[in-house]
Amino acid sequence: MDVGRRPRKRNKDKDKKLATWNVRSLYRPGALAKLKDELNKYGIAITAVQEIRWSGIEIFHSGDFIVCYSGNKERRQFGTGFLINKKYKHLIMGFSPETDRICSLRLRGRFFNTIIIIICVHAPTNEKDEI
Repeated sequence: MDVGRRPRKRNKDKDKKLATWNVRSLYRPGALAKLKDELNKYGIAITAVQEIRWSGIEIFHSGDFIVCYSGNKERRQFGTGFLINKKYKHLIMGFSPETDRICSLRLRGRFFNTIIIIICVHAPTNEKDEI
Protein backbone atom coordinates (compact mmCIF):
# COMPACT_ATOMS: atom_id res chain seq x y z
CA MET A 1 0.00 0.00 0.00
CA ASP A 2 1.29 3.42 -0.90
CA VAL A 3 1.59 5.64 2.12
CA GLY A 4 1.15 8.83 0.10
CA ARG A 5 -2.01 7.76 -1.74
CA ARG A 6 -5.48 8.32 -0.43
CA PRO A 7 -7.89 5.39 -0.63
CA ARG A 8 -10.53 5.77 -3.31
CA LYS A 9 -14.00 6.59 -2.08
CA ARG A 10 -16.63 3.93 -2.58
CA ASN A 11 -19.53 4.86 -4.83
CA LYS A 12 -22.49 3.66 -2.78
CA ASP A 13 -24.91 4.48 -5.61
CA LYS A 14 -23.55 1.52 -7.59
CA ASP A 15 -23.84 -0.97 -4.72
CA LYS A 16 -26.52 -3.62 -5.15
CA LYS A 17 -28.01 -5.07 -1.99
CA LEU A 18 -28.84 -8.78 -2.04
CA ALA A 19 -31.01 -10.49 0.56
CA THR A 20 -32.58 -13.81 1.41
CA TRP A 21 -35.81 -14.21 3.31
CA ASN A 22 -37.93 -17.14 4.48
CA VAL A 23 -41.27 -15.40 4.10
CA ARG A 24 -43.24 -18.37 5.55
CA SER A 25 -46.08 -17.67 3.10
CA LEU A 26 -46.99 -15.22 0.37
CA TYR A 27 -50.34 -16.97 -0.03
CA ARG A 28 -52.01 -14.66 2.52
CA PRO A 29 -53.78 -11.59 1.09
CA GLY A 30 -51.49 -8.55 1.15
CA ALA A 31 -48.34 -10.53 1.99
CA LEU A 32 -46.60 -9.72 -1.30
CA ALA A 33 -47.40 -6.00 -0.91
CA LYS A 34 -45.90 -5.98 2.61
CA LEU A 35 -42.79 -7.76 1.36
CA LYS A 36 -42.33 -5.26 -1.49
CA ASP A 37 -42.73 -2.34 0.95
CA GLU A 38 -39.97 -3.76 3.17
CA LEU A 39 -37.65 -4.34 0.23
CA ASN A 40 -38.17 -0.78 -1.02
CA LYS A 41 -37.67 0.57 2.50
CA TYR A 42 -34.20 -0.99 2.73
CA GLY A 43 -33.28 -0.48 -0.94
CA ILE A 44 -32.76 -4.18 -1.68
CA ALA A 45 -32.12 -4.96 -5.35
CA ILE A 46 -32.51 -8.75 -5.43
CA THR A 47 -34.10 -11.01 -2.83
CA ALA A 48 -34.17 -14.80 -2.73
CA VAL A 49 -37.38 -15.94 -1.01
CA GLN A 50 -38.26 -19.33 0.42
CA GLU A 51 -41.53 -20.98 1.48
CA ILE A 52 -43.72 -18.78 -0.70
CA ARG A 53 -46.46 -21.45 -0.94
CA TRP A 54 -47.57 -20.58 -4.48
CA SER A 55 -48.22 -23.34 -6.99
CA GLY A 56 -46.64 -23.66 -10.42
CA ILE A 57 -43.81 -21.81 -12.12
CA GLU A 58 -44.21 -18.20 -13.22
CA ILE A 59 -42.47 -14.89 -13.94
CA PHE A 60 -44.53 -11.70 -13.59
CA HIS A 61 -44.28 -7.97 -12.87
CA SER A 62 -45.62 -6.61 -9.59
CA GLY A 63 -45.14 -2.92 -8.91
CA ASP A 64 -41.43 -2.08 -8.80
CA PHE A 65 -40.42 -5.75 -8.87
CA ILE A 66 -40.15 -8.74 -11.17
CA VAL A 67 -41.21 -11.93 -9.39
CA CYS A 68 -39.81 -15.31 -10.52
CA TYR A 69 -40.91 -18.38 -8.59
CA SER A 70 -41.13 -22.15 -8.59
CA GLY A 71 -43.75 -23.85 -6.42
CA ASN A 72 -45.25 -27.25 -5.75
CA LYS A 73 -47.87 -28.08 -8.41
CA GLU A 74 -50.09 -30.29 -6.23
CA ARG A 75 -50.04 -28.56 -2.84
CA ARG A 76 -49.40 -25.05 -1.59
CA GLN A 77 -46.24 -26.03 0.22
CA PHE A 78 -42.59 -24.92 0.03
CA GLY A 79 -41.70 -22.86 -3.04
CA THR A 80 -38.68 -20.69 -3.82
CA GLY A 81 -38.14 -17.64 -5.96
CA PHE A 82 -36.65 -14.20 -6.46
CA LEU A 83 -37.89 -10.63 -6.33
CA ILE A 84 -35.79 -8.37 -8.55
CA ASN A 85 -36.15 -4.59 -8.54
CA LYS A 86 -37.08 -3.35 -12.04
CA LYS A 87 -34.03 -1.05 -12.03
CA TYR A 88 -31.93 -4.21 -12.47
CA LYS A 89 -34.09 -5.87 -15.14
CA HIS A 90 -31.32 -5.42 -17.72
CA LEU A 91 -29.02 -7.69 -15.67
CA ILE A 92 -31.32 -10.73 -15.79
CA MET A 93 -30.12 -13.42 -18.17
CA GLY A 94 -32.34 -16.27 -17.04
CA PHE A 95 -34.37 -17.97 -14.32
CA SER A 96 -34.08 -21.74 -13.84
CA PRO A 97 -36.67 -23.45 -11.64
CA GLU A 98 -35.28 -26.88 -10.72
CA THR A 99 -37.85 -28.04 -8.13
CA ASP A 100 -40.16 -26.39 -5.63
CA ARG A 101 -37.16 -26.22 -3.26
CA ILE A 102 -34.39 -25.09 -5.63
CA CYS A 103 -34.16 -22.36 -8.28
CA SER A 104 -31.42 -20.18 -9.72
CA LEU A 105 -31.08 -16.75 -11.26
CA ARG A 106 -28.42 -15.85 -13.86
CA LEU A 107 -27.26 -12.23 -13.90
CA ARG A 108 -24.93 -10.30 -16.14
CA GLY A 109 -21.81 -9.14 -14.30
CA ARG A 110 -20.10 -5.82 -14.69
CA PHE A 111 -16.63 -6.73 -15.96
CA PHE A 112 -15.21 -9.10 -18.58
CA ASN A 113 -18.53 -10.72 -19.54
CA THR A 114 -18.93 -12.27 -16.10
CA ILE A 115 -22.02 -14.22 -15.17
CA ILE A 116 -23.33 -14.28 -11.61
CA ILE A 117 -25.52 -17.21 -10.57
CA ILE A 118 -27.58 -16.91 -7.41
CA ILE A 119 -29.06 -20.15 -6.09
CA CYS A 120 -32.10 -20.14 -3.80
CA VAL A 121 -32.64 -23.31 -1.75
CA HIS A 122 -35.26 -24.13 0.85
CA ALA A 123 -34.21 -26.79 3.34
CA PRO A 124 -37.02 -27.59 5.81
CA THR A 125 -36.26 -28.08 9.49
CA ASN A 126 -36.09 -31.51 11.15
CA GLU A 127 -39.60 -31.05 12.55
CA LYS A 128 -41.10 -30.72 9.05
CA ASP A 129 -42.68 -33.90 7.63
CA GLU A 130 -41.15 -35.22 4.41
CA ILE A 131 -43.43 -35.51 1.41
